[in-house]
Amino acid sequence: MKKITKIIALVLAVAMLSAFTDVPKKHWAYNEVTTAQSLGLIHGMTEKIFAPDDTITKEQMAFMLYNISLATEDVNDSFVNECISQSAIALKQAKVAEWSYTGIAPGLVNGYWKLEDFEAPFNGKSGGSSALARQMLSRWVVKIIGLREFGLKVLPYTDNDDIDLSYYSYVDSLYKYGVMIGSDGAFLANGVLTRAQAATVAVRLYKEKTEKYTGIDKNPFVYESGKASDFSDKYKTFKLGEKLIQIDESAKLLIDGKLSTFADLAKLSGKNIVLSEYVAGSNYKNVVVQTKPTICSGTVEEYVKTSIPEKSNSSYSYVAINIGGSTFDYVINSNTDILGSLGVGSSVQFIADGIYLQEIK
Repeated sequence: MKKITKIIALVLAVAMLSAFTDVPKKHWAYNEVTTAQSLGLIHGMTEKIFAPDDTITKEQMAFMLYNISLATEDVNDSFVNECISQSAIALKQAKVAEWSYTGIAPGLVNGYWKLEDFEAPFNGKSGGSSALARQMLSRWVVKIIGLREFGLKVLPYTDNDDIDLSYYSYVDSLYKYGVMIGSDGAFLANGVLTRAQAATVAVRLYKEKTEKYTGIDKNPFVYESGKASDFSDKYKTFKLGEKLIQIDESAKLLIDGKLSTFADLAKLSGKNIVLSEYVAGSNYKNVVVQTKPTICSGTVEEYVKTSIPEKSNSSYSYVAINIGGSTFDYVINSNTDILGSLGVGSSVQFIADGIYLQEIK
C-alpha cells in the first residue's frame, strides 16, 4: 500500500510538469487531466490539445478503462492479438475504429462490455464514436474494475426513475464506493461525460483499483424504513415510501428472523417495514427485513470491534450470527456490552430491530 501511495504521489508530481494548452492550471480539472495523462489512462486529441469540454466517446472511454485494468493485471501481447483476431470483424461491423481494438477487443472477450453496447444508438448515432450514457458506463466500470455489487440497493437520487433497472445495481455500487455520486442530487442516467469529467473518473478509479477499494469504508450502512409497495419480480424491485429499492437475486434475505425469498417479501406490500444492510468483511449480500422487533436465534460466528465513519457515536461492535446456515451481521452499540460473557460458538437468542440488536442472551 505504501509503495502504491508513493507511486501515485510521484505521478502527481510529474503530472504537474505537463499540461495541454487548453487545460491551463486554473482549469477545474487540471490536476486530474494531467495525472490521467501521466498514468497513461487517457491521451489528448493531439500533443497539445485535450478538448476537455468535448463529449467522451464509447471508444475513448472503453480504451481508458482498459488502461486502468492494466495497472494491476498482466496482459501479454499474444492475448491481445488473439482477442483482436476473434473480434475484429464484429467490431468493424459495429463501427468501432481500428485504433481502439487493442483496448476494446480484450474487454469484449473478458465480458467487460458487450458488442451491442457499441451498436446501440445514442442521440441518433451508433458505433464507437457515439457518446456513452452514464448508466451504461456504470456497468463497464463495475465489471472492469471489479467492484462489489450489494444485496440491497437504494439510491438517493431525485431522478432514480430515469435509471434503467438493468443498470440499477451498477449505479448503486458506484455510489457506495464514491466513484460516481451524481450532481446536485441527480444521477443523470442518460447524461454523458466530458473528457475532463472522464479524466476525473479515471484517476478516482485508478486509485480505487490500486488501493483495493477503500472507498467502501465511507458507506457501511444502509438503513431504510417506510411502507412497501409496487413489487416487481423481474428485477426484484419495490418502492419503500418514495424510494426505489432493489434486492440482489443472490442476497440472503432474513424477514422477521427467518430465511425468506423475494416472494415472501412481496407479501408485505402495504405494510411498514425496516430494511437494513451492514457491509462488514465479506458479508455484503445480506438483507434484513423486519416488521417489528423480533426474537431470533442462532450461533455467534464472530464478534468484532469496529468504527463507523461519519456517525456521532462511532464506537460500535458487530456480531456475525449464523441463522439457519446463513450468516448475518448485526450492529451493537459498544457502550453496552450486550454479549456479556458469550463468545464465538455460543448459541444465542436475541431481539433484533432492523440492523441493531436490542437484547441478547
